[in-house]
Amino acid sequence: MYERRTHTFKHNPLTEIDQQFRNIDNEFHALMLFNFKNKGNKQMFAECDNYVI
Repeated sequence: MYERRTHTFKHNPLTEIDQQFRNIDNEFHALMLFNFKNKGNKQMFAECDNYVI
């Protein structure tokens, strides 16, 4: 369902940090979407829309 993507940026530490935060947001969104599909929690799904990048 969800594949974790990791990228390394050797020349720009700030870009690497930004990518790590994006990975956190993507994982959170995938978890919320997974819970919505299994439990049918519409409120949880609506809240997860705020974390889509």
